[in-house]
Amino acid sequence: MHSFCVLELGQKKRTPAAMQVKVETCIENRMWATRMTKHVMEMNKHLQSRLLDLMECRLFWSTQIDSPTSKKRKMLKVESSILEGEEEP
Repeated sequence: MHSFCVLELGQKKRTPAAMQVKVETCIENRMWATRMTKHVMEMNKHLQSRLLDLMECRLFWSTQIDSPTSKKRKMLKVESSILEGEEEP
């Protein structure tokens, strides 16, 4: 499938019907490649957006955790100690 639009014009006894099939196959291959390219670009855009959302959440949570008056900080410490198998302070 890598040889898009190779029509092999140098061969003898090439019928018009065979040439038509080759042209149609070439067109189908190009259309498939175009659709796949658009699909990959759309997936890439979605993944970039998701990555930015995750980075934003991480920055938001890091500022919440670093805040000295944050109740979240104490809750996160308690949750992490529970996850590590320690008892609540």
